[in-house]
Amino acid sequence: MQTLPNPATSNVTNRQSTDTTIHRRQTRPVKVGNVTIGGGYPVVVQSMINEDTLDIDGSVAAIRRLHEIGCE
Repeated sequence: MQTLPNPATSNVTNRQSTDTTIHRRQTRPVKVGNVTIGGGYPVVVQSMINEDTLDIDGSVAAIRRLHEIGCE
């Protein structure tokens, strides 16, 4: 099966640049425990580990990896 070129995308030189800026909506701040979300506060990243909690070295290593990538 052969597909035909899409006329809208076949000529790349005439295409305008795409705006890749992410625009955040204005929201009101809300406290969740001791963390404030919304209202211009930074995005909060939270995760969990899969290691057995009896494996202390593995658990600490997983927590450090999460911290390095920006998890709270």
